[in-house]
Amino acid sequence: MRAKLIAVIISVATAIVSPVFGQNEGTNETKTEDKLILDLSGLDWLLEVMVIKLEDNSFRVEDIEGIDITEDMIALKTPNNLDLLFYDIETGFTSLCYEFYNTETKINEWLDCVLLPESPTGLYWVLSNDFKNFYIIQNGSYLQMDNFQLKANPANKNEYIVQEDGIDKYVMKELKGKSLDEFYPLELIK
Repeated sequence: MRAKLIAVIISVATAIVSPVFGQNEGTNETKTEDKLILDLSGLDWLLEVMVIKLEDNSFRVEDIEGIDITEDMIALKTPNNLDLLFYDIETGFTSLCYEFYNTETKINEWLDCVLLPESPTGLYWVLSNDFKNFYIIQNGSYLQMDNFQLKANPANKNEYIVQEDGIDKYVMKELKGKSLDEFYPLELIK
């Protein structure tokens, strides 16, 4: 039902926002366009989910209509061991539930999830351990970090270049003011 509701709203918003759409059906570009259309139409709340903490730190996830979508989610415990990240297989969007694993978070109480900003690469990075470690996630899974290295950008002290297999590939932008244990979109080097 959620997918049908989102599809109908996207179709209507698409007709209003842009006469040309759907050339890249099923790609990350389409998912980015979907999110942009929902943002522009003020309907991005349709992608929000709620999570309830159950016994033994298990969970159930529901959409805005109260439909159980737990099976459509890939869950990932974040590096701070407090938050729970969700990747929605159906929509391709990523959400974060803060303090899920905190011992003070009550069982059988609904918690809000925050939709992460859209990433042009589908990758997110997070700094942890007092800014000593970084992790990259894609589709709700950690990537093999042995393949990635950071190096300072000589042209901009407020950026890091992320090398993949020794090749400059991504950029972490505007590092000043970034928070520890927050997820940020990882962009391609232009």
